[in-house]
Amino acid sequence: MHLLLDIGNTRIKWALLTAHGLSVQQALPHEGLSIAQIVSKVLEPCGAVDAVWVANVAGDSMAERICQAVHSHYRFQPLFMQANRSVNLCGRMLHNAYQHPEQLGVDRWLAMIAARAMFPDTVLVVSVGTAITVDAVDTQGQHLGGLVVPGLNLMTETLLRGTSDLAERAAQPINLEQSGSRYFADNTLAGIQLGSETAACGLIEASFRALQDSGGARLILTGGAALKLQPRLKVRGEFIADLVLQGMSCLAAIDLPVSGMISHSS
Repeated sequence: MHLLLDIGNTRIKWALLTAHGLSVQQALPHEGLSIAQIVSKVLEPCGAVDAVWVANVAGDSMAERICQAVHSHYRFQPLFMQANRSVNLCGRMLHNAYQHPEQLGVDRWLAMIAARAMFPDTVLVVSVGTAITVDAVDTQGQHLGGLVVPGLNLMTETLLRGTSDLAERAAQPINLEQSGSRYFADNTLAGIQLGSETAACGLIEASFRALQDSGGARLILTGGAALKLQPRLKVRGEFIADLVLQGMSCLAAIDLPVSGMISHSS
């Protein structure tokens, strides 16, 4: 049995990979999480495992805490994944578009691995979290490249920090449930939030249309805020909450060698 840890910018998500498949994803925010809390909240409830696989984009400090927690509890070191040049998923290839493959965020690579393993189609993989990432993969398994923009909360927070007048107006008490129409807001805070969602939807829709120009394509959504955007998109997208963990399970199941180096690029 393997424990898979997906450590994003905000949350740590985990699941167990057994002979019966992947367990239900668990998650909690990791800001301020101590080594002892990682052990008590994540590792202890999982019981005995043979290996711990980690995808980390939260930086060296978080990686070090994970290393110490895993070693103190299991008496072995975790295996850190990173993006590489290509991967053979039981005959279905995936090729990294980056000139330096290891610079691609490991979470993006694993999400593409999962999408490629699940679907033979051209796919647009979109993760909506602290950042919004967009990656395209064609039917031959060639990664065509991607886009990275601030997530919904970062868009809102950046605008409020950089514009004192808007921040003052946005601080006024309002009922966000009754804030104008679906497309236009009648107060500043709702305008910023709705504007951020509209911008994100526009990015996803434009990327999807560009990919469709070469034939059919499938949209795959993941990330904590993806469900907020899904109803507003003008294209149909399938939401898979544990896409990164699914990608990890693909590699762990075939026991591919992984690098022990810490990778936290975007």
